[in-house]
Amino acid sequence: MNKILSKLEYSSLLFILTSGLTTFIWFVLYLLGFSLDIPSLLISLFVGIVVATSLIKTSKLDVVVDHEKFKSTEKLIIGCTTTLILLALVVAVYNPIVSWDSLTLYDFRGLIIAQSHSLQDISSATYYLGYPLMTSLVHAAFYLVSSNTPQIFYALLYACLIFLTYGRMRSWTSRSYAVVTSLLVACNPFLWEHATISYTNLPYSIFLVAGLLYAPNSLLLSGVLIGLSTWVRMSEPFWIVGLLLIAYYGWKQKKIVRAGVGIIAALAIRTTWTMYLTGAYLHAGLVKEAAGSIYNLAIFGKILANFGTICSYLWEFIITPYFGIWILAIFSLVPAYIFRSKLYLSFIMLIAMTIAGTAIFSTYFVSWYSIGGSATRMILFIAPLVTMIGVRLYYLSEDKNGK
Repeated sequence: MNKILSKLEYSSLLFILTSGLTTFIWFVLYLLGFSLDIPSLLISLFVGIVVATSLIKTSKLDVVVDHEKFKSTEKLIIGCTTTLILLALVVAVYNPIVSWDSLTLYDFRGLIIAQSHSLQDISSATYYLGYPLMTSLVHAAFYLVSSNTPQIFYALLYACLIFLTYGRMRSWTSRSYAVVTSLLVACNPFLWEHATISYTNLPYSIFLVAGLLYAPNSLLLSGVLIGLSTWVRMSEPFWIVGLLLIAYYGWKQKKIVRAGVGIIAALAIRTTWTMYLTGAYLHAGLVKEAAGSIYNLAIFGKILANFGTICSYLWEFIITPYFGIWILAIFSLVPAYIFRSKLYLSFIMLIAMTIAGTAIFSTYFVSWYSIGGSATRMILFIAPLVTMIGVRLYYLSEDKNGK
């Protein structure tokens, strides 16, 4: 079992990288004149596997291989975690796709792409181009091979997140801490729920969190993962934090060129979609509604006028759903300062962006308060990120105290 668990991190990282790269390469081939059919999918899959494997092999990940047998308590915890994964897989396979956004957007686009082998039918309205195509192309790939269960992809991503959690925590802490942290992540109700529905929030969170976690190991791998997060969801600015972390480690490790390559890789993935989006809007004669400038001085007055309502919104949709995570974050503040945790600083920056974005968003959309559930889903990434940060800092505190 020890050897299997040590290999699961590699396999999980390979899976999430391959899924993101394959769909992106498939999209690029379409831009070059290929149809979105099985032959181009197979080409994309081959290239995606080769690139993903190369990225992992050159990353020099600090993986720990245990040789001692697991204790009874550890086996029990692993059994509970495995049960949660299996339940997610069963629910994802046997439940139909019923979530509204998926039915009308993500899965719908996948069906149209699989039938038409092009993007022409979905590029005629701004609604269908509101999000990048990563998850829709995954659905299209399932339908092209006559499979009606694309929802299993999200359960597999959930499993990958748990295995990545174990791998990173095992390299940072002890085996017992790694096993417990994996269960804590698996038990999060929001993460488990998103393993059984085909929304973009879980894939986005995994790419973003993995990009932050692997920045010290490989600046290029981190850049690709951060870039792929924007291939899933592009409107959130959280990718900027990932690029800042890459720049920091590039400077600290004296690998400025590698950091630059990682940042360019992330921006190249993001820019490819934005350029296509701009061209599609121009070709269709569509104009996106202008949101205004965040530098408009009048916006500060609007935010102050809405201050009480904004605080209520943050409490109801940002803090309350993840209350336990916030408690852990608060208790981790002092050790984070003592150990100069860059991941914790990244978390602070992500939350600052969330608060600022909520304040600005509230001044432009009248119905902003009625869609608070989207904000809760938007910050899904804090569940695994803060859990890993908190447990790691607790371990470091114990180790420093000689316990």
